[in-house]
Amino acid sequence: MRSGAAPSSTDGATALDALAERIRPLTLRRDDHLPVLPALAGLLPGEGLRRGTTVAVQGGEAGGATSLALALVAAASQAGSWVAAVGLPSLGLVAADELGVALERLVLVAAPERSQWGSVTAALVDGFDCVVVAAHRGV
Repeated sequence: MRSGAAPSSTDGATALDALAERIRPLTLRRDDHLPVLPALAGLLPGEGLRRGTTVAVQGGEAGGATSLALALVAAASQAGSWVAAVGLPSLGLVAADELGVALERLVLVAAPERSQWGSVTAALVDGFDCVVVAAHRGV
C-alpha cells in the first residue's frame, strides 16, 4: 500500500478474516471439560468436569467429602484452572497439596455472613473455573 493511499476493502476483509481465525474457539464452551485425576475420570460423564455443572459431594459417617471434592478439582488446577474454596476454615493445605491441588491456583475465602452466601458464591462462580463450597445445614 502506498503512503497516503486509502486501504482497499479487500485488505480490511483479509485482515478481519485472519483475526477471526486466530480468535475462533476450538471447541464450544459448553462442550469443554476440565480434567480430573485418572482414578476419577470413569465416574463422570465425559470423563471430566463439564463447565457450568454442579457436582455434590456428601460425606458419610467416615467423612472424606472435602478430600473427594479437592481430588475432583486437582487435575484442573494442575492444568491451569483457578479453584476457590469458600467456607472451609479447616481446609488443610498440606492435604490439598498431597491430593494434587496446585496451591498457586487455589484461593481460600472465609465463610461469609449468612445473608451474603448467595452473592459471594455467585461472584466466585463468575470468576473461577472450580468452586468448592461447604454447604452447612442452616445456611
